[in-house]
Amino acid sequence: MKEETKFLIEIADRFDDDAQDVLDFVAKNGNLEKAAKALNGAGKPTASVAPPTIACPERSDLDKLPDGVYFITGTLDGESNTKTYAKYDPSMTAAPFPTKYIGVKLGHHTVAVALEDLPGDSDGELQLLPRDHTSPETSEHYSWDDEADKYRFNAFEDFDGKGNTERLKEYGSKIDVPEGEWIPSMGELGLLMMHATDVNRAIELAGGKPIKGWHWSSTEYSQSHAWGVNFSDGDTFGNLKYGSDAVRAVAAF
Repeated sequence: MKEETKFLIEIADRFDDDAQDVLDFVAKNGNLEKAAKALNGAGKPTASVAPPTIACPERSDLDKLPDGVYFITGTLDGESNTKTYAKYDPSMTAAPFPTKYIGVKLGHHTVAVALEDLPGDSDGELQLLPRDHTSPETSEHYSWDDEADKYRFNAFEDFDGKGNTERLKEYGSKIDVPEGEWIPSMGELGLLMMHATDVNRAIELAGGKPIKGWHWSSTEYSQSHAWGVNFSDGDTFGNLKYGSDAVRAVAAF
C-alpha cells in the first residue's frame, strides 16, 4: 500500500469527522507525500505529525494534563469544553491539526494565546486607553497605591486578565477584543514568557506570527499607567495608557 494511502487511512481513523479539516491543513502547509513519510517512517507513527490528542470536557480532566505547551483546537460551547489538546514537542515539524490557540499549563495556571496580534495602527500598535480615559484616581486593582506609597501586589501575581479587560472597557478602551478573548494580565503574559521559545515555535508551526516586541498587559499600574512586557528580552515597563504597544489576545485554556 502506498504511503499516501496509509496516511489518508490513518488520518481518517484518528480524526474521524475532522479528517477533512486536517487534510486541508496539510495540503495548505505541505503535501501528502511528505506528511505520509513523516507519519509512517520506519512503519511507526511519529509525534512530529500526529501526537496523541486529548479531549478534556471537565476542569478536573484539564488539571491532570502534564505541564507544558499545547496546540488547541475547538471552542467552549456554553458550559461544555469541546476543546482538544495536543502537547507540543520540539521535534515537531508541523501542527497536528488546524490550531486556534497555543496554550501553556503550569500547575493550576493556564492561558491560551491567539496566533496573531490584534489589528492596530501602521506599526501594529494600539492605545490601551484614549488620552481622555475615565479610569478612577485610585483602585484596589492598581498595582501601585499612591496614597500608601507602596505596591498593593506584584504585577506578575495578577491572573485576572478577563476582569481587567472588562474594567478597561468601562473606562473607555477602544480595543476591539474578539468575544471570549481578553487582553492578558501580567501573570498570563508571564506564563507565555516563561515558555516563549516553545510558544513562538508552536505558533509558527500553526501558521501564526510569533510574539515579538512590546505588548500591553491589562494589569494597571495606576490611573495613568499600565504594565507591558517586551517579548524580545523579557523587560517590563509601566507605560502611559494612551501610549502605543501591540496586543496579543488570550482566552481560557
